[in-house]
Amino acid sequence: MEFTRREQIMLVLIAVVIMAASGIVFWPREKSGPAVTPPPPVAEQSTEPVKHHNVVVYVTGAVRNPGVVSMAPGSRVIDAVNLLGGPTETANLNGINMAAPLADGQQVHVPSRDEPAEASAAGRSPGGKININTADAAALDTLPGVGPGTAQKIIDYRKTKGPFSSLEDLKKVPGIGENKYQNLKDKITL
Repeated sequence: MEFTRREQIMLVLIAVVIMAASGIVFWPREKSGPAVTPPPPVAEQSTEPVKHHNVVVYVTGAVRNPGVVSMAPGSRVIDAVNLLGGPTETANLNGINMAAPLADGQQVHVPSRDEPAEASAAGRSPGGKININTADAAALDTLPGVGPGTAQKIIDYRKTKGPFSSLEDLKKVPGIGENKYQNLKDKITL
């Protein structure tokens, strides 16, 4: 069977169309879709343990074995008191905040029932001084030149910056300058 010139051209055209169609179907294409960004690199984590320094506190008063103890960070007054044998039978536990966090260098005094009420008031030391690390707003408000607003600033400072490490740190509290500090320094303790 022989094809005419016209049939040959038609067969060639059909073959070209078939090849073109198969090329479209089977030819690899790039996928167009939303761009996918790789995840950000993960920061390397240090395998060295974080070093936390212990806090050293001096516990006095109505405790079975008063003394200096080294406590883990985040420890509370109750932890130090219990480590030293616990409170004595004469301890006035209403006169101390056993849940207060410990600060390095702090003196914790556990009052006895026979101590004057002033000595066992919240935030007061046996000498009648206000402990700026543990005093509540009412005790701070008794200081000369310290009203409710300044008392709250002292408490807020402790919450955000941690306990005071020196009496002069009190000057870092907004509203307490050199003059106010000079009026307070003999009435406060850590």
